[in-house]
Amino acid sequence: MKLRTTIVSLTSMALLCSVGLLPAQAAKHHVNPNATANIGVTGTVLGDCTITPGAYASSFTYDPITDAATETSPPAVISYTCTNGAPLSYEVSSPQGTPPAWNATGTGGNLAYILYAGQGNVGSCASLTYKSQNGVVYNLWSTGTGGAQYLSYCANAASGQPTAVEGSYSDTVTLTLTAS
Repeated sequence: MKLRTTIVSLTSMALLCSVGLLPAQAAKHHVNPNATANIGVTGTVLGDCTITPGAYASSFTYDPITDAATETSPPAVISYTCTNGAPLSYEVSSPQGTPPAWNATGTGGNLAYILYAGQGNVGSCASLTYKSQNGVVYNLWSTGTGGAQYLSYCANAASGQPTAVEGSYSDTVTLTLTAS
């Protein structure tokens, strides 16, 4: 019986020794299970604009005898939203005018007009003094805010058209906003 006990004891010691050696040997040949790598992440916020759909219009009357022009509608107030912080530019254009002039066509040919612009929701055309030219790109006075902003427009007849023919005249102006 003693022999058996000794064998068991030697076996137990052999197991303990081999278990004790395994971690040291494994450290020499084992890959670190906590290896790390860096992943670069980049993102880009795009400059974008949308114009709120609407029936935008500006109207006026013109008397060629007295050379008097009168706006007959409030300003066309265009609501737009552009990416926050984006520099903004805009262009107004019409194929009926020869840049930089504006022309409405109608009964008697062409009627020249001036397109006044201003940033913000203005209450009257009288407060708009900035003259926009056909086909010219302008930088806006501010950048996009991510919320609603406004451009106001009024058209009025250009002075000095004594031979203008009575009748109705019209033009369609395209506004292009660009966030860059």
